[in-house]
Amino acid sequence: LADGKLAFRVTKLTRTTKTIGDPDITGIAPAPGEALVDATIEVANEGTVTVEPFCVSGGRLLIDSENRNYEPAQDSMYSTTECATIPPGGTRSYRQIFRVTDTATGFSVGFWDPGEAGDSRGETYVVARGS
Repeated sequence: LADGKLAFRVTKLTRTTKTIGDPDITGIAPAPGEALVDATIEVANEGTVTVEPFCVSGGRLLIDSENRNYEPAQDSMYSTTECATIPPGGTRSYRQIFRVTDTATGFSVGFWDPGEAGDSRGETYVVARGS
């Protein structure tokens, strides 16, 4: 799915009520009443300049079956750096954790190209389901 010069694909989308990662070091744990959604996102740069699609605020959000939106959990770009660059023609996978209510189900991820002129806040976006 493309938006601007970026193409997005969700390769994994898993809901859990357990800590993701090492709970003693950098693990992300759900608070009471929460669950976590672990998303693996592949981004392809179809443009002509190197991009950092998630380095700035925005670029992705989680949507549940009731159309509630969830921003990424703070410090939750797991196993990759948010500011990892993608050269023209390149592809990179990102692992993003979202905090959701413990009753939320039926997830998809909305994406937009925050570098697209006039669309830094996602006025236009694409929605992908996990595969």
